[in-house]
Amino acid sequence: MGRFVLLWLIDLSTKEEVEWLSGQLIWREKTKVTRPDNPDTYLVYQLIDLKIMENGQFCGIVSDVVEGSAYDYLQVNRENREFLIPFIRVYVKHIDLQGGYITVECPVGFWE
Repeated sequence: MGRFVLLWLIDLSTKEEVEWLSGQLIWREKTKVTRPDNPDTYLVYQLIDLKIMENGQFCGIVSDVVEGSAYDYLQVNRENREFLIPFIRVYVKHIDLQGGYITVECPVGFWE
């Protein structure tokens, strides 16, 4: 449902029964998460801790995925600094979950 998640909760069927959940974090075990069918779709936990590589050089580690108004950003930590890379094809060229890295192409001076 766009930027919202629609949940069905067993044994809770009215708005009044679930109002106490408003504003709460809801977690699900990784082993029980349904994987997206689209090969270009990733779950946040799959991207966390991946290495960021550009031109064969290590550039940092993904520490989070930040939701933006137009698109999401990869939050990358490098030498006690934080960088936000737009999570779009212009910058993100390849994601290798098995290899543990993401290949990016950033504008000149981005890492300075």
